[in-house]
Amino acid sequence: MNAYKILNNTLIIFFSALVFASCKKVETPEPMGNSGQSIVKFLDGLADTASGYSAGYKVINIDLVSTPQILEMADVRRDVPNNAELNKTMNITIKNDPGIASSYSSDFFPLPPGSYTVDAAIPVIGNEYKVTLQPGEFSKLIKITLINALALDLNKKYAVGFIITSTDAGGKLAKLESSIVIEIGVKNKYDGVYNVSGTFFHPTNADLVGPFGTASSGGNLECELLTTGSNSLNRNYGGAVGESVIVYNKTSAAFTYFTGVKMRFAVNPSSNVVTLSPVPGTIAPDASPYDCTYNPSTKTFTLNYGWTSGAQRRITEVLRYIRPR
Repeated sequence: MNAYKILNNTLIIFFSALVFASCKKVETPEPMGNSGQSIVKFLDGLADTASGYSAGYKVINIDLVSTPQILEMADVRRDVPNNAELNKTMNITIKNDPGIASSYSSDFFPLPPGSYTVDAAIPVIGNEYKVTLQPGEFSKLIKITLINALALDLNKKYAVGFIITSTDAGGKLAKLESSIVIEIGVKNKYDGVYNVSGTFFHPTNADLVGPFGTASSGGNLECELLTTGSNSLNRNYGGAVGESVIVYNKTSAAFTYFTGVKMRFAVNPSSNVVTLSPVPGTIAPDASPYDCTYNPSTKTFTLNYGWTSGAQRRITEVLRYIRPR
């Protein structure tokens, strides 16, 4: 956010655009010549030590369904100096250590016992995974099967912590890539990044009356809808805006948001009627107008509601799905 201005107790202007982007780096193991020794590590396991982390990190997003899902948790590999080393059998021990995840973030909980099974191709003894790289193998995936995502407590953040504890065949553990935290991100079918547009009516401020989120009224506006239950969602614009309702100010030519007006959504999967509820401590929507729906064929929310603060404000928001988050 570059600048903002307080208009009243709940109204703030912001100028920055929110950008959601991601990238994935592909790494290919290559022989290192005729010298050196094999280095054993996790792909994606490079620790961000500059930020104070001693383990690597990645997130795996899963669907909020009752059917089993196979998750590719971690890719353990060896970087070899020559073909002779590659053609050795290598045995690697990897420990499932919840303390690694909780040290990364105190918000993380381990997956509940019995909520998943480990791929039978990798023997497990206690909390140790026994990975064997056969001659010619650079890497092996550790996979688990999550049995029923609906059985997870969506009020918790789940993560698994792995650390490579030993290897044979003359291998050496990488200094900064031998441990990794894998967060399990749970999503329902509505979860994602949405384009937002709409119209707003303010009874006493004409600057705030009219369309927003169009080419002539603030341009592209995006938000995330985050899973909180099988059919419920929180909205998030990121940063200081968070869950606040956004409109447009014609005089300042900038988006404007209400810190005291924050809505959450629940979809009735049978009727596609959407129920709005306020974030605790913020202004509640009025009972009328109250016409909020979800169109599954276009993945679009149409939200018509109002709230009263002296006199009634009215808003229409159209949220169109554009991509997964």
